[in-house]
Amino acid sequence: MSDVYTQGTMDIHGLSTHGLLMLYQAVKLALDEDDNNPDDPLFQVRSNSDWRRWSDEIASELDHRGANYARINW
Repeated sequence: MSDVYTQGTMDIHGLSTHGLLMLYQAVKLALDEDDNNPDDPLFQVRSNSDWRRWSDEIASELDHRGANYARINW
């Protein structure tokens, strides 16, 4: 098993920049999907603070690495 995933949490520092960008994009896509279906949000991104916390952690690591990406407009 990879050292990236340990005890139910993901060590984002161990992921590649490309992997982090893909994860961050997945959060953006889930948020867009929910915003486009406000009566039945599939992912419940805005009502679950873990999504925001996770995306902020990924963004912080991407900033630290100097990655070029579009920030989520919460």
